[in-house]
Amino acid sequence: MSVTPATDKNQSSLTLTHKVSESLRHEIISGERVAGERLNEVAIANTFNVSRGPVREAILHLASEGLVVVAPHRGAFVKTLDPQGVMDLFELRIALETEAAALAAQRITGLDLVRLRSTQQQSTQLVNANDDGFSNEVDLHDFIGKISMNSALAESVKSVNTELRLVRLRSGSSSSRAAEALREHDEIIKQITVRDATGAREAMRYHLRRSLENTLEFMFSSVDHSTKETQ
Repeated sequence: MSVTPATDKNQSSLTLTHKVSESLRHEIISGERVAGERLNEVAIANTFNVSRGPVREAILHLASEGLVVVAPHRGAFVKTLDPQGVMDLFELRIALETEAAALAAQRITGLDLVRLRSTQQQSTQLVNANDDGFSNEVDLHDFIGKISMNSALAESVKSVNTELRLVRLRSGSSSSRAAEALREHDEIIKQITVRDATGAREAMRYHLRRSLENTLEFMFSSVDHSTKETQ
């Protein structure tokens, strides 16, 4: 089937949007674009030699991922989270995801178990290749929420993970923490596999508390580093 000019134009626009969003995502996660920085559509469009349309779509996509905040009449900004805000969200996350893990252990089907193991295997391959396994880690947590078979709980888990996405991407980038998180995931999956609700709950609690410790350590070390640079 031949591609119509309109379809070809749409595909080109999607390609440009993807290119811009991937580049901005890398700049945000790496810290090249700092928390609170305004994303200037005109400047970004000029950098990529594109119209503002793909830039606007890319920014909206990053907002849906929790990396950017769009303020009406003010523009788009790289998301900012303070340590107390992170603590609050992690406490909520622990409450939600420990219960999701317990319910998943009670309700998981054979097909869901295959998919859960497959997601973990993909994460392992990415970490071993020194690639970013974070997206798979998010998939794992969101999927556990889904197989709890409580739609309200699953949506809440996904929402909190989106809120924490930026700080978790930055703090979880070290290879040592990534390997540690994989081992913690293995234990969670093991407890879900044997349908041990209490074991799954406690394995998830341990994992999330370690994640919180690592995240706060990263945030405070970043503040100390920035302070030294300005002295």
